[in-house]
Amino acid sequence: MEKNSVVSALLNYVKGEQRELDLLIRRLQLTECKDKYAADVLLQMKDSVSLLNPDCFSVVVQELLKVSWFNRSAEVVKLYHSFIVNLVSAHSTYTEAVLTSMVALFMPKKGVTAAVEGTSQEQTDEDRQKSYEAAMIHVHNAIASVLKAVPSAGHMLSSIIHDKFPYIFHKDASVVEMYIQNILYVTKYCPPIRSQILSLVIVKMINLDTRASRELIEEANETDSEDEELFDLEADATPKEHVDESRNKLTEADRLDTIMCVMFNYIDSVCRNPDSSLNWEATKKLYLELLSLFEKKILPTDECCHTQYLLFYICSLKPSLADGFMDYLWKKVKNPNEDKIYRIYAISYLASFVVRASYVSVRSAADAITLFCEWIHRYISTASHNSMHNDIAHHGTFYSVVQAVFYILAFRQKEFLEMGKANAFFLSLNLQTIVTCRLNPLRVCQPVITRTFASFVRKHQLAFCDAIIERNNRLTVPIAEEVSGPPHLESYFPFDPYLLIRSSVKVADLYRVFDGTAIIDIELNKEQDEDDFVQEDNSMVVDDDFGKSPAEAAFLGSISPGFNAPIHSLR
Repeated sequence: MEKNSVVSALLNYVKGEQRELDLLIRRLQLTECKDKYAADVLLQMKDSVSLLNPDCFSVVVQELLKVSWFNRSAEVVKLYHSFIVNLVSAHSTYTEAVLTSMVALFMPKKGVTAAVEGTSQEQTDEDRQKSYEAAMIHVHNAIASVLKAVPSAGHMLSSIIHDKFPYIFHKDASVVEMYIQNILYVTKYCPPIRSQILSLVIVKMINLDTRASRELIEEANETDSEDEELFDLEADATPKEHVDESRNKLTEADRLDTIMCVMFNYIDSVCRNPDSSLNWEATKKLYLELLSLFEKKILPTDECCHTQYLLFYICSLKPSLADGFMDYLWKKVKNPNEDKIYRIYAISYLASFVVRASYVSVRSAADAITLFCEWIHRYISTASHNSMHNDIAHHGTFYSVVQAVFYILAFRQKEFLEMGKANAFFLSLNLQTIVTCRLNPLRVCQPVITRTFASFVRKHQLAFCDAIIERNNRLTVPIAEEVSGPPHLESYFPFDPYLLIRSSVKVADLYRVFDGTAIIDIELNKEQDEDDFVQEDNSMVVDDDFGKSPAEAAFLGSISPGFNAPIHSLR
């Protein structure tokens, strides 16, 4: 290519002679374009950016930004990199167009298997993935250089990332996955916009999460299992097509599963040093950002099933994080200026966290219950005598805290009994005063939790609830058919078993599964109360497999759909 031919074409373009420059750019855009030609053009363009006045050359620049450069030789990549940096330095007006073209590369049109043009058809998907990742490093380096040249462009980049986010149900799931991976990578060299990017991803996750309830996930998986059994019966001799057991049957759940894997890996990449040790400063900053997003996005969302496990996971990295999360939730619960529904959600999260997080020690759980009971006793003593009646609308926070106490004691009873000075701990709670107060929490709390708690405290003579439960049951008998009984608290426990298949490996070892101890005790007491002539019901015998017997389902299944099965990887 002749020297100064690009400059000549640019000058002629200004005069209205566009053909020369158009041919030059079209040739540059061709996949078959030789690297030598591309390097010559880019070298001259780099040195001529002062001529690219936005008033005359905005269309030309748009075409230059469409050039496939990131998968070419190192020389071409370097020259293109220099060209766009010089361009935005000379004409900041082009910054938005440059960043938009770069962000568009985060989601290849043909997916990961054909992400990089010019790769050999003989390459495996894994090889193409590696080629794509290597090419994306060039793109991120270019974006970082643009941000360095135009420091104020961070907010602009955040807006572009938000606007360019692909449809969450894109026909090629890998497009969404790679886009999220890339925008999370942006946070490594542009920390000021990390909160906005995390917020964007979490909002998309919540959108999927609320569409993939535990009932729908389990129903989809059960339906698929039934279809497979039917297929086996109808075609015994026909080889069955391989079924990918790592995929969730519900589309929304499978998309969410993919994003959860990406987010868990991102947390690891931020919080872990190369030697796998914990980077405490980085972990603390990420935790605080996630906690802020939890308060703004996750906590106010009803029936969110899995997104909150991001906090569950990061809190497992250090005990002080778990303590901080519990302290944050408790402060929200006891704050009278907080909206009542958020106080109830907060105690639901706190109780579920204490019960399910295996890294929350029994001493921490005991300290939490002590705080709860102290607050409950103060509430009982200060509540107006005239307001001492079963009114969930007025006393919803109180009943939720009491139910949290019942739930934690019933779920972790074995650990509490085995810890040092257990008797002194239980006596300090003064449980009898709670169950006999005029607010009658035994009538409002979830019946299954009430029964399990009553069985536990009766067995160990910590409190006596049976007479109150019997009286409450008698009070509900005359109620008309359209009303099945007194209003009960909603059974929302956010850290119910994790049902997403692939990402469950990150949570499995951190999760506590109910051992069914209290269930056995309930069934034994039921058998003692049966008449002698009643035939023994074998269906009430507790099976060895968790979550399969009617006895366990009585406690686990009726609280929430997730209770009747442990975390997926532990099934």
